Amino acid sequence: MQYIIGVAELALVFGMAFIVSNDRKKIKYRPILTMLVLQFVLGFLLLNTLLVMS
Repeated sequence: MQYIIGVAELALVFGMAFIVSNDRKKIKYRPILTMLVLQFVLGFLLLNTLLVMS
């Protein structure tokens, strides 16, 4: 359930940014998608990595 809420929040933020944008035709979607994928990958790796102290 928390994943659905997180995705809905991201969609809400991007939707609001799209609505208030002055020039919607100049929005570049590839960098946005790239940053989202990087954020999810880094979040997954950092949250699922064990910290070993020796």
